[in-house]
Amino acid sequence: KALRKAYDELKKYIERKVDEKRQVINWQQLDGLSPRQAEILTWLQRQPDATLSVKEVETKLGISNQTARTDLLDLVRKGYLAELSINRKERQFIRGPGFGNLP
Repeated sequence: KALRKAYDELKKYIERKVDEKRQVINWQQLDGLSPRQAEILTWLQRQPDATLSVKEVETKLGISNQTARTDLLDLVRKGYLAELSINRKERQFIRGPGFGNLP
């Protein structure tokens, strides 16, 4: 009984991961998004109320600060993210008006 339950849970997990991967591929084909940008959108889809900073993206993806900033600002330009000014230096990014138009 316990093995059956573990197997069912594993099966659900694998199905979810396959669906997420399919979605990332769809997003990459959609508007020329990079794999990193598609991953950022995936995070915000899983956690709709989340905010992201450049530093968080830099750390999670293991990329440079400039690459993280460029990816985020490109997503803002495309309308998928919105930029919030926290203070003179810090910025946070949330779902933008175009996020709902994603497939």
